Amino acid sequence: MTTITVVVPTYNRAADLERCLTALHGQTLAPELFEVIVVDDGSSDSTSALLVSWAAQWGRLRFYRQTNAGPATARNMGIVNARCSVVAFTDDDCVPPTDWVHRIHDRFSSGVEGCLHGAIHSTLPSTTFVHSVVADGAVITSNLAVERSVFDRIGVFDTRFRAPWCEDADLYYRLRKAEIPITYDRDLIVNHPPRYQAFWNSLKKSRFFQYYGLIAKKHPDMEPLRLHRDRVVLGVKKLVVLGFTAVVVARLLSVPLALGLLISPSVFWILDGYRLRRIKAELSARGIHVLPKDQLLYVFLNWTSNIAESYYLLKGALIYR
Repeated sequence: MTTITVVVPTYNRAADLERCLTALHGQTLAPELFEVIVVDDGSSDSTSALLVSWAAQWGRLRFYRQTNAGPATARNMGIVNARCSVVAFTDDDCVPPTDWVHRIHDRFSSGVEGCLHGAIHSTLPSTTFVHSVVADGAVITSNLAVERSVFDRIGVFDTRFRAPWCEDADLYYRLRKAEIPITYDRDLIVNHPPRYQAFWNSLKKSRFFQYYGLIAKKHPDMEPLRLHRDRVVLGVKKLVVLGFTAVVVARLLSVPLALGLLISPSVFWILDGYRLRRIKAELSARGIHVLPKDQLLYVFLNWTSNIAESYYLLKGALIYR
């Protein structure tokens, strides 16, 4: 008999988690056929109290807590403690429709084997100031179900991926290499409501690009690092423009080169300031307003984003060479 364990890793998103748990509690599948495991990845907000409250009123929910180690480690804890034949994954900021678990159950009961994955919908694409996920056809842990026995065969998530970046791609490549059946169901949908993202949080995500180096080391035949060279080229181009502008400014104004370097980013400030007007207008039409603080950070620091991505790509190539 097919039974489902839903695993949800969470970290400092109590309000989002509350919404996700409400959606899972309202699933149409018979309660005895599925359970929910939430793994708290060392949250410092009200997540712990929220889980205690939910577990007291919903017997199908279990939760575990770990020192912050990333979503891959959290999902592994869920897998280890799963009691059911199929392990399904979604994220704490997602909202599964009421028939999500039921559809997973029906697909595996009707003969699907190995891995089943679906689509992730959002009303907005992900941009600098918006965090969302829109995916059609990709194997992503926001909407994924795998037979428990598959993990016994190929292993669980690689815990070297300490951020939500590439750990699901690594799983996908390992599934393919092991010739595990992978079924895509475009009607298996999970919703990912968009949320405002501060510019600084967007920029900090650049550090996750180093994990492309780990992917390239593990799967050079499937995702070599050269696939991401355009980002490095763009970063180098920006450095060249900065250097050239600094020399020109220093000579024209007869100032030290160091001062020219301080002035040279103004080229990008003008371009990004102009670009911000369009972004603000588009988001405002969707009811999302860019905060003044984030406007300033975008204008003065957005030029560093591609350079930072290039740095972390190269760093990852060296770390995992």
